[in-house]
Amino acid sequence: MISQIIDGVERQVSSASSGQVTQYAIMPAYTDFTLGKIIQYTGVTNANYTKGYFYVRGTNGWEPQPVQSGNVISVNGKTGTVVLNAGDVGTSPTIVAYRETSPATAAHAVDTYIYYDDTTYKVKTAIDIGDSLVVNTNIEALNLTEMESTVIYIPEDEGDTPVSNLSDLGDVSLSSLANGQVLKYNSTSQKWENVSLGTAAAKDSTNVVTQNSTNLVESGAVYTGLSSKADLTDLAPAFSSVNAYAIGDYVTYDGDLYKFTSAHSAGEWVAADATKVAVATEVSGKTDKVTSATSGNLASLDATGNLADAGAALSALQPKNMSAPAVIGGASQTTVEGAINALNTFNNPGTYLRLTDLGTSYTAELKQDISSGKFEIAKVGGYLTINSHVYYIAHLDYWLHTGGTECTTHHAVVVPASSSLISGKMNNSNVVTGAYAGSDFKTGANSNTALADIKAIIQADFGSANILTHRELFANAVDGNSASSGWAWADSDIDLMNETMVYGHCVCSKPGTYGHLYEVGIDKTQLELFAKRPDLITTRGYWWLRDVVNSTDFAIVISYGNANDYNASGSFGIRPAFAIC
Repeated sequence: MISQIIDGVERQVSSASSGQVTQYAIMPAYTDFTLGKIIQYTGVTNANYTKGYFYVRGTNGWEPQPVQSGNVISVNGKTGTVVLNAGDVGTSPTIVAYRETSPATAAHAVDTYIYYDDTTYKVKTAIDIGDSLVVNTNIEALNLTEMESTVIYIPEDEGDTPVSNLSDLGDVSLSSLANGQVLKYNSTSQKWENVSLGTAAAKDSTNVVTQNSTNLVESGAVYTGLSSKADLTDLAPAFSSVNAYAIGDYVTYDGDLYKFTSAHSAGEWVAADATKVAVATEVSGKTDKVTSATSGNLASLDATGNLADAGAALSALQPKNMSAPAVIGGASQTTVEGAINALNTFNNPGTYLRLTDLGTSYTAELKQDISSGKFEIAKVGGYLTINSHVYYIAHLDYWLHTGGTECTTHHAVVVPASSSLISGKMNNSNVVTGAYAGSDFKTGANSNTALADIKAIIQADFGSANILTHRELFANAVDGNSASSGWAWADSDIDLMNETMVYGHCVCSKPGTYGHLYEVGIDKTQLELFAKRPDLITTRGYWWLRDVVNSTDFAIVISYGNANDYNASGSFGIRPAFAIC
């Protein structure tokens, strides 16, 4: 039996000796045990149970072990008539040991500890956690009167060990301690061990210290990067005694950057006139935003290095318009910049248009470039290969500002590289009645599907929403001389080219009362692609143009590269022009 305080009263409760009472950190259900079963609670004290108390299984639950009569069986392992020593009773077990003081008459060396553990005497040179004990087999040879009594704390486990030295820690192994040593972890022994740091053999203050696999060593190299101050003369001029300085001026002096806080007359350096400043601070102090400006104006740097309103908008820098348009290379130029570029392009005999691969699809990026009118990606001579069909960009903004209803959409005119995508007839018979606008090809009469078929191919390759519809003037009548004699506005998305677009002028088409007026319409300029690369006109195949030549023929481009005409019922290649936007 031992004593415990229960409900404020000291009571005797059953002992928790090993094998007699089971300990529980979490109280079990009392229904799992028979009446009278005693257990000890070792968990955290709460409203129902107290840590360390003993409880008995009652009728309705766990009850504190009641007071029992009888004598104490033992105290801290001692039986019989017990004389308690300090440390015999407490939260942690202790023992009484004896330390050898007179080796001359005893069997053990000085500072050997001998103690009794209820079964036999044991001997230790020191009582430390983890040290092994030596059982003494000849205790009778000991002269205990020559030993002094000492209370030694022996913990139940390492978790309760008071630590006063590093060596008390289980994961620390110390040996041959010396000044300047540090702890280094050994993954093999899983302990921290004392080691000495290496030192550089030489002590040259200008050399760099580096670390090898184990120690710090002198590298032998001299680092000069910090041996002198940085050259700041690129940030501010060096101070000169012959100059005067105003407040806010910067100079370098003795390797540092200074800002004058007082006006300084010509003469020697006066420390009170200037303040040493940090470069980073001065740079960060600059304004990166114009605080007062007119919307749309450009920004510029002022004399102090800050941003300021430049006083002009971007439009002020745009190309200036000429007093009258200039037609250069068949194209009308209205700006000085445009005229200069056109002259360089068309009048320079060394100019050669090189074809540029633009990819295999009409991308959003290319569409944005064209629709915005920037044309930084889209260039004449650029080509796309879509579904094995090759298309050339032939002209930029060819129809811009034309039409009965003005075309205001930026666009790029495109022509197929080949004339063999499909073939078709202009009319079912050899007539030119109604000119191009009234032909079977244009109207689809007499089951002529050639125009519908080529549109289906192009719309599948580019998407119908990406193809421009603009207003066109098409010849729609023929006079008695078999020349076009009338025209009308019509919506156009994909149509045949005329001779002017290909050759730059009319070749085979028959002039009427007003010359070639009705055949040309608004398509009065040669496409830039054919102007710069006439070799691309020839496809080694025959292909139709829309011009009326005589009473039976329309204009045609033949395989040899020359202009010609042919009967309207002939079946030849269809090579139209259209614009993407």
